[in-house]
Amino acid sequence: MRVLGVCAWLAVGVSLHAASPTITAISSRGNPNGITINWSKPISATGTNAANYTVNFGVTVTNARFGSSNAVVILTTSALSEGTNYAVTISNVEDTAVPPNTISPNRTVTNFVHGLGYEPRPIVFRKFHNITGVLVSDLTNNTAFPNSPGWVVYPTLFEDPSPSDSSATNDNYGCQLTGLYVAPASGQYVFYMASDDQGATFLSTDDQPGNKIQIASEPQ
Repeated sequence: MRVLGVCAWLAVGVSLHAASPTITAISSRGNPNGITINWSKPISATGTNAANYTVNFGVTVTNARFGSSNAVVILTTSALSEGTNYAVTISNVEDTAVPPNTISPNRTVTNFVHGLGYEPRPIVFRKFHNITGVLVSDLTNNTAFPNSPGWVVYPTLFEDPSPSDSSATNDNYGCQLTGLYVAPASGQYVFYMASDDQGATFLSTDDQPGNKIQIASEPQ
């Protein structure tokens, strides 16, 4: 006897609802005229419509553009006040799906404190006297470095503020300039330095000196 096998297939329909775009981070990053918003996913051109964003305390949003990707939006605003807790209301922003998913709730309010984490920090110039030699190592290997400088000042520019004369204090010395630099926007930057004699410039990936790497140098 020949037996025929019969298979019955049951088709199950599954409906997947993609998640709506959400805000993962918001900050002024110390910019007195800008707000950076990070999204959970790429968003459409609706994210660059300035009319979709409002800020309290009378701050106006004059422009919205994508940052490093279309998951980052940078708002141009009127002046922000240091230390103020702002509320940003966002509406009608959609992702790039077809059909698109709209921010939910479609009137999302999120807060940030202007300048938080980007408080002004002074540039510090430390001068070490009686350093013989012309190498950076002659300074860094000296027992006075880095905690016993002979002179400490807080210049407004990232350069040696010593008086430009030939007094004894401007011979046989080493110096160190330190400060915190916050880039106004993501991108590539070029740094220059000059020194007499040998010098070196270091930049950290964050505010921790232990993560610094040398990015420029002046030969002997």
